[in-house]
Amino acid sequence: MNYQLTWSLRRQATAYHSLEDLAAQAGVPESRIHSEIDDMAAAGFRFEHHPIMGLRLAGAPEAIDRDEVAYARRDGRIGRTIRIYERTRSTNDLALAAVAAESEAEGLTIVAEEQTAGRGRQGACWVAARGQSLLVSVVHWARPTVAARATDMSPSPYPLPSRERGETATASQAGLMLAASVAVCDAVGQVTGLRATIKWPNDVEIERRKVAGILIESAEAGRQRRSPGTALVPYVIGLGLNVNQAEFPVELAERATSLALAAGKEQDRTLLLERTLAALESRLQQAEGAEAGDLMAEYLARSDMIGRAVTVKEGARLFRGTVEAISPDYALVLRLESGAVRAFDAALVSLVRS
Repeated sequence: MNYQLTWSLRRQATAYHSLEDLAAQAGVPESRIHSEIDDMAAAGFRFEHHPIMGLRLAGAPEAIDRDEVAYARRDGRIGRTIRIYERTRSTNDLALAAVAAESEAEGLTIVAEEQTAGRGRQGACWVAARGQSLLVSVVHWARPTVAARATDMSPSPYPLPSRERGETATASQAGLMLAASVAVCDAVGQVTGLRATIKWPNDVEIERRKVAGILIESAEAGRQRRSPGTALVPYVIGLGLNVNQAEFPVELAERATSLALAAGKEQDRTLLLERTLAALESRLQQAEGAEAGDLMAEYLARSDMIGRAVTVKEGARLFRGTVEAISPDYALVLRLESGAVRAFDAALVSLVRS
């Protein structure tokens, strides 16, 4: 398979091409282009021919192509090594196991067509129909003090009552959550043109219906490897994205959606996976670089939480109020019904209603 050609056509799915243009994209003589197209058709690609404008891609195989994604990500860190499973309990579990077995697993990407025990925050179950979602986990080694840089650019005016800043996994993982959330919004916009928004702490929505969830886990607490000048700690960034679901269980139907439902047409999961991995790599670099302070601003620009009425559960207690801010240390700040203002730690609470 000529991945140079397949990838070029996936990225230009609405455009028509002449045979000369296709040959140039494939890096082959024009005399060979018919053979290349026949190979693609045999693999499940569909084409539309126009007598004047030429040929365009009308459809791609439903299954995610591991080798094509690896080709597209060959110059990156994330996704250059990719493993795809037909069925597994959890992609995060596989990624965590890979970190335990391999000292160098940076950028390793685990994808499943189906998982039987997918999970979200605080033990929640992630429901995903076979072959209709992106179920992805990425291994990323981060500097503990830098992973939180995006949230540490200024002191928080809303101190958390339950912990001191920087002492829990939430503080070090907050920058990774910011990067992953914004990256998913980036990729969704690039591929579908839809505007996705972020619901604190770990959901991505379209028109206030959940389309994606993010789970970041520390891999083998305390394990480190040395990089010039610093120690790195491994994390697993898990993403679940509803792509081509046409319906959801009754209990989720009013709260969930898919990109296909929102856009009105099925989406290319291979293209979406590559765009998500590319966006994630870019945003992680931002979170760990000189522009980390801009990431919180971009997160807030994609969040519609401010002014939203919510109920927060902390232990056995419920707190009702209106979201006033998301603080620099990634806490949700509510103005409670009593008029008091309080910050809530993402690691210790869940949203009951919003």
